[in-house]
Amino acid sequence: MFDRTDKRRRLLVVDESNLVRKRTKVTMEEAGYHVTTAADGPAGLALGLSEPFDVVVVDGTLPGISGGELCRRLSVLPPESKPYVILHTGTLRGWQARQEALSAGADAYLLKMAGGENLLAMVQDVMEARGATPRAEVA
Repeated sequence: MFDRTDKRRRLLVVDESNLVRKRTKVTMEEAGYHVTTAADGPAGLALGLSEPFDVVVVDGTLPGISGGELCRRLSVLPPESKPYVILHTGTLRGWQARQEALSAGADAYLLKMAGGENLLAMVQDVMEARGATPRAEVA
């Protein structure tokens, strides 16, 4: 459950890999973010629709609901509650995969790198662009 008194920026990480979820959670929490994780598409969708997140990081290949479908379903949220959605994949590569992700409703497409530095940099850029107020405060 989400705590409205927590002023940290909120991220949801949806990835089937326990290692990726744990590593991303640690990296992002060390950078000052509040991180919630989900191991599959249905759990990620339920969280993404029920709680306010600033950014949702979605793996391209998920059990239950694909990463692209999860992006599609989150993209229909009203602008005031729609998170920035990053399709973060290690398997879907190339220009066509990128176009499909963006067409599905992802705001960005990012290839996974071993240390996750590119994801942290992108999340920090998104947060700067969105201004100082976390979505959790506005909701």
